[in-house]
Amino acid sequence: MGLRIIHLVHAGTLHWTLKSAVPLVLIGLSFICLQFGMERTSRERLLGLSVGSAFILWGAEQFMHDPEWIAAADDLVMLIFVLDLGMVIGGLLKGHRSSAPGG
Repeated sequence: MGLRIIHLVHAGTLHWTLKSAVPLVLIGLSFICLQFGMERTSRERLLGLSVGSAFILWGAEQFMHDPEWIAAADDLVMLIFVLDLGMVIGGLLKGHRSSAPGG
């Protein structure tokens, strides 16, 4: 909130790119660290590392200037998120089927 007020008063003081990129990179780094702080299967760890990397790439993309690299990074980030969501939904459906009567 304070950074938004500073930007309103002195628009040139802070770069919006830096402000939005840093939290995304930190989220990614935190999630990657979490993968090694918990007991997880290799599959879960690999999936967590890919999602953490997607957040880091999403943040790093905000420093890119070439539209083609930005588009490629966007596509890769979305692909990782869609694959992750698909695996989560698949796991939920599998769990639901096995707990259903007669399943």
